Amino acid sequence: MKSMKFAQQSAIPQRVFAAVAISLLLLALTTNYNASAQTVLTPPITLFQTFPTSNNQLQVAISLDRILDQEIVTGQSTLISTPTGLVLTAPIGTLPLFVLTQLDQELGPNVSNPAFFNPAVRRALIELAPNLYTDLPYITFDNTHTVYNSLESRMAEIRSDYLQIVPSTIQTYTAEGKSGPGKEAKNPVAPPPMIPEQKWGFFAIGNGKFGELDSDGNGLGFKYQSGGVVVGADYKILPKLAIGIAGGYEYSNLDPKFVGGLGSANSGYGVLFTTYGGPDGLYAEAIGAVGYTAYDIQRDVLGTSAHGYPDGWDASVGGTLGYLFKLTDNIGIAPFGKIFYDHLWRSGTSETGSIAGLDVKHGSADSLQTVVGGKLVATFNLGPVRLNNEIWAGYRHEYLQTQYAVASSFLDGGVNTFTTRSPRFHPDSIVGGVGTNAEITRSWSVSFNYNVEANDTYYGHEFLWGLKYQF
Repeated sequence: MKSMKFAQQSAIPQRVFAAVAISLLLLALTTNYNASAQTVLTPPITLFQTFPTSNNQLQVAISLDRILDQEIVTGQSTLISTPTGLVLTAPIGTLPLFVLTQLDQELGPNVSNPAFFNPAVRRALIELAPNLYTDLPYITFDNTHTVYNSLESRMAEIRSDYLQIVPSTIQTYTAEGKSGPGKEAKNPVAPPPMIPEQKWGFFAIGNGKFGELDSDGNGLGFKYQSGGVVVGADYKILPKLAIGIAGGYEYSNLDPKFVGGLGSANSGYGVLFTTYGGPDGLYAEAIGAVGYTAYDIQRDVLGTSAHGYPDGWDASVGGTLGYLFKLTDNIGIAPFGKIFYDHLWRSGTSETGSIAGLDVKHGSADSLQTVVGGKLVATFNLGPVRLNNEIWAGYRHEYLQTQYAVASSFLDGGVNTFTTRSPRFHPDSIVGGVGTNAEITRSWSVSFNYNVEANDTYYGHEFLWGLKYQF
């Protein structure tokens, strides 16, 4: 009986194809019937939202900007270019009727359309969505923060004289030797001449970082690794005030979750900075930077490889204000507050090499973060080496964007412009770190810093190694 109905329905004129197709697809689900369906990718709308039909064509109401990673499964799909647009052909999956009924009740009408739950269709749409492009602002902003952290460690070195080892006894130089307190010096002579203040400093700071952002209902997460170097020079205008200039290079590698492909970013930065600090009390620092990034994106799409090469410019400015309370001559605590703003402009790109190349539109993103925290600083001598150490912790909050979006359209047509969104980055994070600067000689010093950031969806580890020469 079912086969007779199938034959009769197949003869129905094309003008009622949409209604018949829906009935047949639902019947296939409930009877565990396997067939093939052609799904025309017309303008996507929000996932699980009701959808209309037009021009007697069945529209697939699956948005590429909402991906539920728990639904990601493998499947076989084919993308075909036709006079009416791109057509996605995939075998129809099966889903128990009670599941469809439950989803209908929870999510509204029309969600039981098989196109929503067809594993191959789901997989194909995930591959088509340009998730890697939505990750680029995270990487650019993270690289800018790494440059800032590198220079912040250098500015702390410039102010390192704010805690000094003070001898417990005062010695008087004489022609016959030294005398201590309570002893009268014989034949006193002038003390050794004062050593000129070292005004110039040159430095190189290498860095490495890795982290991971989880997937969520908005988009797919990723892992990343980055490394680079910041070099520069600074000059003390006054004993408590210095200015500097620096240049930085950062390389990052993106490894997306659940989809094939890779992304990379090569960034260069030019930076101006200044710092103020005394033996105790108020200290401050400020930084301004301009950066350029060249991105290289490779996506695996339905057995082909899509390549895109957007680039971007970003401008950032930030500052820190703190106050050092000396507990002893060698130990102090310093509450501080930091603010940092970064604006990114990203170009568009037209992908090549794939059956489903995209025209990715240009876009922009903004980040405004504050950190409130405190430091414990301590200075002591280890033999001839002077060590300046600090431990810090704080709370970071993002005031602007916590996820990013990319607008795209297929170069071959068939689908209007759609939006792909990134995972949401939690606006609140716990941050902290430790660091030490070892003054090996009066002119040479080395430093090491470790910083960490974490929240319920993200973690990042950062390492800084520095070398300084001053005169």
